Amino acid sequence: MRRWQDDARFRPGNLLLDTSTGSLLLALAQRTDVSSELLLAEVWAADVGARRRLITAAHTMAAEQQLDTVRAVTRQEPADFVACGMHITGRCSTFTLPGER
Repeated sequence: MRRWQDDARFRPGNLLLDTSTGSLLLALAQRTDVSSELLLAEVWAADVGARRRLITAAHTMAAEQQLDTVRAVTRQEPADFVACGMHITGRCSTFTLPGER
């Protein structure tokens, strides 16, 4: 979690935990003068059920915080996000230096 500590959008309360599996989801809230969003930045869950519970919990959190939208940028397959009512709006490429993962 060190890499997120300096991100102004990170709040420890937006680190969601699925207690039955120990799985995590990191959600970053951002508000501007025009809109607001909850970005699902990291999902650490091997179990399909846990991933979907965490994504659903993030949607609930966004509603409670009155955020306009929920967005995810992920390297994971999108099936769990789609199953939770999200739509694929585009694809992006990830670039790394030689030797990096």
